Amino acid sequence: MQENYIEKYDISDIDLWTLKHIENLKLESSYMQKQKLKKKSLGVLKKYHVTFLDLGLLINQIRDADIDISNKNIPNLDSITNESGHDYFTVYYIICGAIIAVSLYVIFTT
Repeated sequence: MQENYIEKYDISDIDLWTLKHIENLKLESSYMQKQKLKKKSLGVLKKYHVTFLDLGLLINQIRDADIDISNKNIPNLDSITNESGHDYFTVYYIICGAIIAVSLYVIFTT
């Protein structure tokens, strides 16, 4: 029988909802966005003093848990969405586009 880590660390309902929402955002995120969301998850779990060995199992239990995330009244939703890294990727793609444009210019003018 597998231990219930959600009960072991007594995670609040709001934090469970927040972590479940972060896990759902990770499913449709790129690598860098996932890293930022992972950092957010660790920030939420910091006050529970989750051990390193239990962290993966806890996240898997939260991901697999049947938690209703349709409640829009929980205040953490906006901060999670804003910190998911969308602004970073806009700048990243602009810089990549500029590098490609300069490279093509150099190739075709020489």
